[in-house]
Amino acid sequence: MPKSTNQRIFYNWLDPAYRDFMMQLLRVLEPRTEKRGAILNDEHEEVTEILFVEKGQVVVGYEIAKQKKYCIKYPKHFVVGAYEMSFNQKSSFIYTAYSALAGHAVRKSNWWNLLNDHPDIREPMKKAVLFTYLTGVRARVAA
Repeated sequence: MPKSTNQRIFYNWLDPAYRDFMMQLLRVLEPRTEKRGAILNDEHEEVTEILFVEKGQVVVGYEIAKQKKYCIKYPKHFVVGAYEMSFNQKSSFIYTAYSALAGHAVRKSNWWNLLNDHPDIREPMKKAVLFTYLTGVRARVAA
């Protein structure tokens, strides 16, 4: 990446800015479990946390005429709510626990504090979140 933009694409633990960001994130993570069938985020609702799914599966879809249609099933290691929280958007889709879930979550206030405390990480993180959402969720649900 050109030095004039002062932004990097890749970070690792040797980078002090990234290490500080990750250490602060790890401090604010909270354990989270959900039962099978739980609605994690519903259409047109505010998203209040980012959920990092470690065990279980998530399905993503939409509702038309009171009928839910699920288009994508994600295995463990999926992240729910990062786009919505990073860009202060309501959920465009329904995210549901296809099976019992276990993972960790970060609350909205903590996420925004993290982004504000680490401006050098904020823009690359938001770009990565946007790219993942557009290619991994939105394009696949709309297909």
